[in-house]
Amino acid sequence: MMVDMRGFVSLFAFFAFACTGGPEESPPDWPGEGTIAVSSGRLWVSVVGDPVAFDVLIAVHGGPGMSSGYLSDLDTLAAPSEASPALSVARYDQRGCGDSSVGFDDADQDMDAQVADLLAVCDAVAGERPVHVLGHSWGGLVAAMFASEHPERVRSLILVSSMPADGRASIEADGEMGRHLVDLEGRGVIPSARILPTSAKAFRSLLPVYFHDPKFEPPEALRETSFSPRAYGLALRELGRDYDVRDEVGEIRCPTLIVFGESDPFGQAMGRSMQDALTRSQVEWFDLPRCGHFWQENPEPFYARLREFLAR
Repeated sequence: MMVDMRGFVSLFAFFAFACTGGPEESPPDWPGEGTIAVSSGRLWVSVVGDPVAFDVLIAVHGGPGMSSGYLSDLDTLAAPSEASPALSVARYDQRGCGDSSVGFDDADQDMDAQVADLLAVCDAVAGERPVHVLGHSWGGLVAAMFASEHPERVRSLILVSSMPADGRASIEADGEMGRHLVDLEGRGVIPSARILPTSAKAFRSLLPVYFHDPKFEPPEALRETSFSPRAYGLALRELGRDYDVRDEVGEIRCPTLIVFGESDPFGQAMGRSMQDALTRSQVEWFDLPRCGHFWQENPEPFYARLREFLAR
């Protein structure tokens, strides 16, 4: 008996089209907000300033598990100043975070996927032009790995309160944070030193421990930034406690600025560990005074130093 396959083929083609996202997409019109396709899902991206007319800075948020909302003050770099020309500033929510939270597989959360996502953002925003990359905390490690694997795409690297390049230094930094939590509990600043970021609410309750002054009132964008405990757990599980990417980081050759708060609760040794790994890069270190883990606590010297570095 002959079977008419035409309907089957049409149905198969429909599902293939739906599962692959259809034909290759053009990136959204920038500046503005939009989503881009990556493996397993879509990333939400924000661009301020014309990426065709200006040099591009791409900001990578921390966590893991936070969204990029707290990076929104970096948009001020899109306006020219006496110290530096205008930039186009892009930020994005990492897979599983914020507005990029749909469609990603649990097994697709490793560092290779994070680096591939950052490359996709670079392609969508700047084409093949090299960009400035700024990474904060966990995002600093992602940015460093990207600069190592795609040196032709990075003009300069800015690491702000970055995670270190190896697990040993990360464990020591966690120990520093643990001692800081015990101190704050003893002073009555937090109810318990055993608070874990098991929810967005719990994460927000932890914010005071990250500041030079625990009474600092964070800006709304930082106070209201979202947090995904699931993305946090998956990313750290894939990274592992014994990770070591010092050899990879040692291949970075672009100019690098390390910014570290003088009162960062993870201890400045965490930043110095990353600096020591950058053996082939021209590295500059900037101590941000009266500041903990987030530059929003003392933004004026932070932006003055960034603008001076980016103007070169």
